[in-house]
Amino acid sequence: MNDRQALLVGQLFEQPVHIQPCVVGRYRCAIGKNVHEIVERLKSCGVARAAPQEVKQHVSRDGVDPCRQRLFGPIGVAGVMHGKQRFLHHIFHFIRHAIEPSADEGPQVPGQFHKEAVISRLVALQSGQHQRAKALLDRAGLGLKPQHFGEALRCTAPGLWFEVHPENYLMAGGPRLAWLDAIRERHPVALHGVSLSLAGDARPDREHLARLRELIRRVDPVRMSEHLAWSTLNGRYYPDLLPVARTTERLVRVAANIALAQDALNDEIAIENPSHYLHFDAHTWNETDFLVELVRRTGCGLLVDVNNVHVSASNLGYDAAWYLDQLPADAVREIHLAGHAIDRTASQPLWVDSHDAPVAPEVWSLYLRLIDRIGPRPTLIERDGNIPSFDELLAERAHAAALLGREAAHA
Repeated sequence: MNDRQALLVGQLFEQPVHIQPCVVGRYRCAIGKNVHEIVERLKSCGVARAAPQEVKQHVSRDGVDPCRQRLFGPIGVAGVMHGKQRFLHHIFHFIRHAIEPSADEGPQVPGQFHKEAVISRLVALQSGQHQRAKALLDRAGLGLKPQHFGEALRCTAPGLWFEVHPENYLMAGGPRLAWLDAIRERHPVALHGVSLSLAGDARPDREHLARLRELIRRVDPVRMSEHLAWSTLNGRYYPDLLPVARTTERLVRVAANIALAQDALNDEIAIENPSHYLHFDAHTWNETDFLVELVRRTGCGLLVDVNNVHVSASNLGYDAAWYLDQLPADAVREIHLAGHAIDRTASQPLWVDSHDAPVAPEVWSLYLRLIDRIGPRPTLIERDGNIPSFDELLAERAHAAALLGREAAHA
């Protein structure tokens, strides 16, 4: 960034530019306003000469959706909200392409605002990942297990996608990574992390983030997700996803960790709601408000695990349907469905998020209620114990796909 560009960025963001979230099906009017504000601010800096309406009409006419939530999310520019640096990084490149012609564009007037360059840059910001994620809205997937590799590779079920834990593939080569490459050639793949410890006291490990980013570059996943939980302490990793007290102090810490991880990975992370087994007297936020505030502060998405909601509501005595009704539709990127167990050996039953059984009827009912309200979302069937045949999992996945198809037809 040279002195002139640095001055431009400083002038551009002296006052907040309110960038609205891009929501599937609702972003055209929002992005029109966004383009208008950006162009007007560029004009005020003496750089832009094209009429903002021309850019808006060009975008609308061509049906371009030049935006991603992670790039143009609800991020303030005064430094009070996390994610500012990621936003500035991408908006700077938008500006640079708008004011600096490429070598093949030929001679142009210095400082002229080049409409086509801006449109080209906006389209470039909309990555192939975003397009594939939208294409998965009414599709169901499976958690991929090594014992099902051959069948998964040969499977031709329409719309099938898979999700894996990236921690199992953070190596430079070998058969496991080659296996994932082969699956990726045939089916979309999502990454579901279990070790970033985003709710922990420490920042996410930078070396781990670097390896994860290399995997993202290799796999080009349709989505990256993680948990609202912690699993590391003083450099030691624990084999569980542990809960935290939802306080304002913890909210600030989690938001900072999410922002750091998103910046390092150059991608949005969808945050999954945890399972709960005990009451925490230290909570000062209810969980849905906590999650919504994380979305507002960081531009992250939400991964709604319906079984986790059912398990937690059963153990803590709240209404699972009410919980789901509080989650904003625009933030939900993915839905997980899984089975659970009930431990009846104690004085009171304890619901356990065991992932070792088919999805329960109560969870299917909650799922249907959720997609009735928010519309279809990519939905994953999880199974980590008592793993059945691939065909049995496909049948359960087909039920989710049928419900999604029904919702898509009514949308």
